[in-house]
Amino acid sequence: MTTTTFTPSTSLPIGLYRIWARANLAGGGHSPWSAPADLHVNTRAELNVLPIHGTDPRPTISWSELPGAVRYDMWVNNVTTGESQVLRNTDVTGTSLTPDQDLEFGRYHIWIRGIDALGRPAAWSELVEYSLGPQPLNPANPTFEQRPVFEWTATAGVGSYEIFVRSSSGDIRQSGLTGTTWTPSTDLAPGPIRWWIRGVAPSGTPGLWSLPVVMNIVGRTTVLTPFGSTTDTTPAFSWQTVTGAVRYELYVERLGEGQALRENSLTETSFTPAAPLALGNYRVWVKAISSLDNVTGIWSDAVVFTIV
Repeated sequence: MTTTTFTPSTSLPIGLYRIWARANLAGGGHSPWSAPADLHVNTRAELNVLPIHGTDPRPTISWSELPGAVRYDMWVNNVTTGESQVLRNTDVTGTSLTPDQDLEFGRYHIWIRGIDALGRPAAWSELVEYSLGPQPLNPANPTFEQRPVFEWTATAGVGSYEIFVRSSSGDIRQSGLTGTTWTPSTDLAPGPIRWWIRGVAPSGTPGLWSLPVVMNIVGRTTVLTPFGSTTDTTPAFSWQTVTGAVRYELYVERLGEGQALRENSLTETSFTPAAPLALGNYRVWVKAISSLDNVTGIWSDAVVFTIV
């Protein structure tokens, strides 16, 4: 080396190092070795990300292999219940661990660190979060029911549940639910709604809200296919199921030309035309008709597609 610094070309494994340096003299020979300097390489292990809204009570926790680590130390806290070291294992070999018992409701903070051959631990990893809580089940599709039954999964360790519903008629927030279903006491306004569910610990500490469910009251469906560009002149049209619908109407318009296709009595949620459509740009809508007094739903948003 001709400079007074040196950087290894690869990462040093974790462990304790002792370093000396000396000079090569211009006339030959060397200076004495320097006094030693000790260095502890305690590189953090790196945990792989887990889903923040988990559904598996025994998630596989994994991480990248850490050079120099002969085993690993794992620490897991439940921050919702305040329980420390829900899982603690100081002798993990390999780069993954699956709990041998189910985790219960709560938000979990997880850390891992490597341990070298002489038992010296490296630094703790950055924390990775994992959450277990109730998941929305129904309603997930559009419905003609204005007081639908909301349903979610049961989660071990929950003291009660709280539901939040947002609609054009205002917000509803109901707490203290001990079962896994709830029915609103008043009609929800026609139109789109979003709803969330979360668990609450027996101590009163809430967990995370679930991901929202977006659906529609009074039967407004969503066209799923086709969209974008296609070379298929008999494309398959499909849409969301509407709870309480007995039939669907499909309307397809060729832009600048008017009606290209109309079906009024479809009982399934898909339709493929028998005759080919011409090349060009199209818009498609679908609406549902209810079994209750032949109530007609709202036309879906238009979806544009092109046959090329």
